[in-house]
Formats: sequence, C-alpha cells, structure tokens
Amino acid sequence: MAGGRPQEYDYIQEAKDLEEWSKQTSSVCLYQFVYNKAYFAEDLSQFANKCPQFSSALKKAKQRIAYNRFHEMNLGKIKESAYHRSARLYDKMLVKQEDDDKDADIERKLKAASKLAETGFSPIYYNALDKTDDLVKNIDHSK
Repeated sequence: MAGGRPQEYDYIQEAKDLEEWSKQTSSVCLYQFVYNKAYFAEDLSQFANKCPQFSSALKKAKQRIAYNRFHEMNLGKIKESAYHRSARLYDKMLVKQEDDDKDADIERKLKAASKLAETGFSPIYYNALDKTDDLVKNIDHSK
C-alpha cells in the first residue's frame, strides 16, 4: 500500500490485546506480540505517544516481560547471555540502576583525576578516565 494513507489502529483494543498477551508466562519478547499484526514492533512507541491507555499497557507489558524473561532464565529456558543482551529493553529498574552505577563510576574517576591534577600529575598522559583505578589505590582519600 505504498503512497497510500497510513493505517489507523484501534489503540484501545491493541492495549487490551497487549495486556492479555503479556499475562501469559510465555510472553518474553514484544516481537511475539506483533508477529501476526499488520504493524511493526517499532510502531509500539508511536502508539504509546498517541494513546495514554496504550502507553500504560506497554509499560505494564514490559514489566511482565522482564519478570517472565528473568523467570525463564532462572529455569534455564533462556540462556543468561540472551537474557542480558536485551534486558534493558524491558526492565526499567535495571536501566536506572545501571545508569546510576555508570554515573557514580564516572564521578569517582573524575574525582580521582582531579586529585591527581592537584598533585601536579597530568592525567592526560595516563588516560585518566580509563586507568584511574590503579592510581586511585595510591591516593590518600582521607583529605
């Protein structure tokens, strides 16, 4: 249907379908949900932007998927490497924790680089943001 009018969907019905589908313990990937649909998985975020009910259903579905995937991994039905590869897509608490951890690590490294600079040592020559771990061990942190 190239050049035609974009397809309109009943977002409320799609939200209900997504809610029901996500309640199944076998629901572990949004590609499963859209497999027989006329739209693509990438369209789900557009649906969410257009319809608050769909947005809520998508958030809830992602939570259920995150739980289902974690449960399936613990049962050995999903390989741990496959689980970790796409965990951030579904688990928003994991995303926040990982982002917070990365921010804290960057802050720690910047603080260490700053202390190095105070001593007159130029962190540029040591690639401070990548190799400060070794140097941090030798800094007096009591100051």
